[in-house]
Amino acid sequence: MTEYKTIDDLKNAMSGNTLKAYMNYWGNDNELYRFLPDSYVNRSLTEYIKSRKIEVKGKRVLEFGCRDGSSFITFLSLEAEKIVGMDIDKEMLELSGMIYSDFGYDNIEYIKNEINENLPVKDEEFDIISCNAVFEHIHPEMRKKYILELQRKLKTGGYFIVSDTPNKLWLKEGHTTGIWFLNFFPFRLKCWFASKTKRYAGVKPGDYDYWIEQGIEGVYYGSVIKYFSRNKWINDEDKKFKREYSRQIFNDVNRKFVKRILRYILFLYAFFFDIIYLRPKGYPGLAISPTLMFSFKKRDSI
Repeated sequence: MTEYKTIDDLKNAMSGNTLKAYMNYWGNDNELYRFLPDSYVNRSLTEYIKSRKIEVKGKRVLEFGCRDGSSFITFLSLEAEKIVGMDIDKEMLELSGMIYSDFGYDNIEYIKNEINENLPVKDEEFDIISCNAVFEHIHPEMRKKYILELQRKLKTGGYFIVSDTPNKLWLKEGHTTGIWFLNFFPFRLKCWFASKTKRYAGVKPGDYDYWIEQGIEGVYYGSVIKYFSRNKWINDEDKKFKREYSRQIFNDVNRKFVKRILRYILFLYAFFFDIIYLRPKGYPGLAISPTLMFSFKKRDSI
């Protein structure tokens, strides 16, 4: 696998038509960094998979809600046999196909799925199902449906991975607005406050479907684990790692003094939340990280 270290490396590998299509879709190249192995998406996901000793080499991976497929880089670097990218956005899938064709990969397949319809893949078809930064964009009433259906698409012994998903229990809503404590507000009040920010000026607070699509209604660990029965799924590996949330909290050692103090306050919040709430429930430490990352293994026998 060719490793691209800078955005310029990525641009040089992309054809003129692909780069033009990318710019037409996004309006700029700000999001290209996501395709770098050292981007926050791929670095954290790669580290997580290695720490849990999840075998990727030679495996079939379904990336559900893949968007432009930037997180494919993680699974390609770990030598996945095949990746299937699934999304509701046909234009985005076509763009991703152009990008990875330019990068020289022929082991990626794209499938468009439709909202409120069954997923167009076979049961027990995949060794790994990855949901990277996707569930926050799905209406809360639909999340259960997709989680249960995706479970059926996974082989026995396979892994269901959720990553880079905004944590509804975190003190700062950092995915859409950056407003402190917004995660704890009622949904409609969240939308009202978000509509007053510069980023969403002109968006109506009552356009609730839009706000859901933007990811303002995050996810918390307890809202997902309830759909993974203990007699069918294992998540013990996550519990072996303590205080991993510190990596996300202290992700920049060069912060100014005041911001560093704030980070220590956030660490204390996570630490005591972990001790008082997570551990008694048997939840892993990352259940209080700014962005959620966890996995469940489908039991070999029931």
